[in-house]
Amino acid sequence: MKTKVEEKSESMKCVFNLVENNLATITLYNDEATMPSTSAEIESMIGDSVFERSLIFDCSNIQYICSEEIGWLLQCHRSVSKNGGSLVLHSVSGFAIETLRLMKLDSVLAIVGSAGDAVSAVADR
Repeated sequence: MKTKVEEKSESMKCVFNLVENNLATITLYNDEATMPSTSAEIESMIGDSVFERSLIFDCSNIQYICSEEIGWLLQCHRSVSKNGGSLVLHSVSGFAIETLRLMKLDSVLAIVGSAGDAVSAVADR
């Protein structure tokens, strides 16, 4: 089953793909705007069951990340984990990966190099 939903709010553009009932990918763009301030914003964009599955975040379009966005990612991670799922970031580069490593969040968040690695990481959990 594949579903593609493209949503845009005042704070971000996100492309949501339901790959399977228990796995979804979300492509984030912050070159146009910033990520949502709370996990509730993405939940309202996509649906209240978004955190009941494992999520793969494609960060290939993220050039930077600030404290508010880091807080949002941690909130999403907590929500997904609470429901028994996994949250994996892939293709994080540049200033964004440097920031996450500096804050030692690469030990909290699953960060991998590619989409294929992200799917494998979700399957291994």
